[in-house]
Amino acid sequence: MRSIDDLVLDLADPTVLIGVNGAGKSTIIEACELLRKVGSERPFVSKLLDVHGGPSVLLRHGAKKLQLAVTLRSDRAELRYELTLRNQGAWLTIEHEAAYILQANQLPRVLLERRGSQYTLPHPDARTGPQTIADDEVVLTAVAFQAPEVEAIRAALASIEVHCAPDTRPAWTSSASELGMRSSNVIRPITRVEPGGRNLPNVYHALRDQADWPETLARIQLALGDRIEAITTPVDPSGGRIGLALRITGVGEIASFAMSEGQLAYLALVGILRLKRPTPPSLVAFDEPDLHLHPGLVRRMTADLEIFARQTSVLIATQSDALLDALEDPARCAVLCDLDDRSATRCLRPDAGELQHWLERYRGLGELRGAGYEELVFPALEPQ
Repeated sequence: MRSIDDLVLDLADPTVLIGVNGAGKSTIIEACELLRKVGSERPFVSKLLDVHGGPSVLLRHGAKKLQLAVTLRSDRAELRYELTLRNQGAWLTIEHEAAYILQANQLPRVLLERRGSQYTLPHPDARTGPQTIADDEVVLTAVAFQAPEVEAIRAALASIEVHCAPDTRPAWTSSASELGMRSSNVIRPITRVEPGGRNLPNVYHALRDQADWPETLARIQLALGDRIEAITTPVDPSGGRIGLALRITGVGEIASFAMSEGQLAYLALVGILRLKRPTPPSLVAFDEPDLHLHPGLVRRMTADLEIFARQTSVLIATQSDALLDALEDPARCAVLCDLDDRSATRCLRPDAGELQHWLERYRGLGELRGAGYEELVFPALEPQ
């Protein structure tokens, strides 16, 4: 996929991707979005090509296949899902799909197997006998069955959240239809913060109904200033829609239309971290969550992300030295994305002992990297 040839990434809590531009950080984040689509989008191939591009854009140069796999670990079981797409010129077809239970000292137990248009579900609670399926559908979302482990895989993939930088463009740079998170929302129930933060008024309408709203508001006041009295979701005069506003002592209400980019970006991040979903996400991936934030606010955000990572897997791609300096355990969390001599992405983890030695002289991994000593703590090892 793009710059990636063959890559396996084990996730810590959180995992922080760093590296030069073009080294594959955003491609790894995009791969997480592909996995989310596997669990929730139909027909899968059409949905994939609509927004991610055709094989000439999505696949690594010369690649005949795109392969994705994920291993899900819990206290009860270890599950694995694999999907292979074949390059058919301007199109992709599903060549292979499989799901397994992985058990210690035993061969993997097959839950789902698909080759071409033929698939079977050998689980005792599922259908028996071969079935057929369209080339652009995945069995995981297209078939109703009673295999609990397969449904657990589908639900875990569908719950993945991928958040790129929120759309905080000032109103004066956009048309009325492009205001993104500065625009009002039709009032409706929500299950997550949507891409770009475009449903932020509805998010805060829900947050204010949560029992922990006083704590959420206190966090925002600590970060954006204690002169913030309240966060409101005023109703549009036309009715049926709500906006978002900060009520500030001595100033009054500032609508999202007039908020700074940093204020909006931080409110979107708080929404992601504090919203209680009907189904907790299995993974939340962020591409440059520090964008628009003051370095002091980035340090506070990093602490919040590390707390959030105790309850779900968190993956972050960043260029922020302030974020790296604030990591509690950079030796465990940091992953350097680098290009090998074939211009393929590899992921390197730091030498913990060497990093600790250098951190006796520097504030953190960010300052160390800024001083030019990155190569000394990320030895050129085989991909992890």
